[in-house]
Amino acid sequence: MLKNLEKNISKVYESSLSLSLVTAEQRKSCLNILSRKLDLFMNEIIEINDKEISIATDNGLDKHVIDRMKLSRESIIRMISSLVSVRDMPDTVSEIIETKKRENGNKCTLDWLPPRLPSPSSGAKRLTIVHGPLRMPLEYGSQDP
Repeated sequence: MLKNLEKNISKVYESSLSLSLVTAEQRKSCLNILSRKLDLFMNEIIEINDKEISIATDNGLDKHVIDRMKLSRESIIRMISSLVSVRDMPDTVSEIIETKKRENGNKCTLDWLPPRLPSPSSGAKRLTIVHGPLRMPLEYGSQDP
């Protein structure tokens, strides 16, 4: 059981790394799709949930666990509302704080590192110096945006 748990944790970590690399537009699109699907399949979700609740009750699952499993129209509407709220939040992960062009032609940008990337100082500032096709990212600090 512990091996299985470790595998699942590893999969979640790998998925979170992949998710941290998608663009803001991709994240917003995904949240839109999820909220539309919840709305579209709400009746089917509730129907399946009712069957699962019935099976759980027949198997003697504790009432407090069954109460947590129970989905209603209102709870799904709250899920949709939460997805929309998250979608509408500003994207600070890819926020560029400052951009300067130096006299030597280098372009410097200061942005925030995504907190899910495996970096020495998660949530740190990153200064990137760009000269032609070359990009040199430098990490520093661990201040909150």
